[in-house]
Amino acid sequence: MPEGPKDDAQRRGSDSSMTEPSSPDGRRRSSAAQRFGNLEMLKRPADPASAERRVSLHDAYGKPGFLGTMWNNFTRGPSSASPPAVPKASEPRDTTTLRG
Repeated sequence: MPEGPKDDAQRRGSDSSMTEPSSPDGRRRSSAAQRFGNLEMLKRPADPASAERRVSLHDAYGKPGFLGTMWNNFTRGPSSASPPAVPKASEPRDTTTLRG
């Protein structure tokens, strides 16, 4: 039959759990940028010709049309670049002829 949880005196500590955390908030650092840096450089080189090609490709696509804008708003959420629609201030209505 399994024993109950061990007391702190019986537990064996590892080197990493016995030291102070290296970051101020106690979270582990992400090494994804270091780990995949070479792959990103292979797929997206930073030389001027590649950068110019990416800009040219982006320019070729242009802005999405009506349907594309609706789809992007639905899937990605409204873009923050466009200001929210503000109703135009109109003249007050003449309500003297209304029944009431």
